[in-house]
Amino acid sequence: MTESVNLSMSKKIHAVYFGDLSKDTVKEVWNKESYKRFREIRRNMAENILWCGDCPYSTLGCFYTKTNEMDRYANIPGCSECIYGLNLAQCNI
Repeated sequence: MTESVNLSMSKKIHAVYFGDLSKDTVKEVWNKESYKRFREIRRNMAENILWCGDCPYSTLGCFYTKTNEMDRYANIPGCSECIYGLNLAQCNI
């Protein structure tokens, strides 16, 4: 686990794993249900993932901002403060 600091708050970042390539093939990891859900939600990030920076509760101790385990739409992991969620960066996958 690492910690990220975003101006007025800190967030505990838990690693996210979808497979182990020393045990599984890339195709097996790609086809795992958890990774399929992850990709599907992020296909339309603007509609499926809220950015916490727009929410007045993010700096008031909202529990969704304390870790990346889940966002307020119950997406696992929570990507509500990620540069990809803000479209500041694009994922090549």
